Amino acid sequence: MLLESFALYEPKFKLTSSQEYKARLDHVRDRQKVLIKNGQAATGNMNWTVNNSQAQGRKLVNDMIKLVIRSFNNEADACVANVKFDNVELGEKRILKSFEACNRLGKIMSVEISGVYLDLKLDELHLAHEFQIKKQEARRKGRGKTGPGRAARAAEARARDSRGARENRQGAEALHYGNARPPGSS
Repeated sequence: MLLESFALYEPKFKLTSSQEYKARLDHVRDRQKVLIKNGQAATGNMNWTVNNSQAQGRKLVNDMIKLVIRSFNNEADACVANVKFDNVELGEKRILKSFEACNRLGKIMSVEISGVYLDLKLDELHLAHEFQIKKQEARRKGRGKTGPGRAARAAEARARDSRGARENRQGAEALHYGNARPPGSS
């Protein structure tokens, strides 16, 4: 059962405008990049040897870390890109499942995504969700200030079209009857 469908979702970030959410989203994404760059998004056992070479072992572990992060990021990014007002809980579950699956796949090499990186991805999801809500609220407020709603504008357009059609008919009838001659006159 989804809490959003009962309006029980509790915002995690109580920011006041969509611009604030956008700025916070950018900040969270920047922090994720820093963690990846510093090797803190995921870790692994660097004591592996391949063909009696520790350098090749480190390369293998680093490649595995890249694969795990890439896989996790793809799943999390898909959740963030598709978040709507009513599916944030499903996105959260998908991100958590991906986190667990990626860590399970990297277990032999002790490759593991950090909890800090997971938290940033969940923050990104919630910020994107709340950003969508704020944008929707701003659109609703904007509609109220700019005049009639969509239905009223559509009705007004239909009335205008109807008036125009009526005027065209009247003009055509006047032209037709104006050119008409009484019977027997040539």
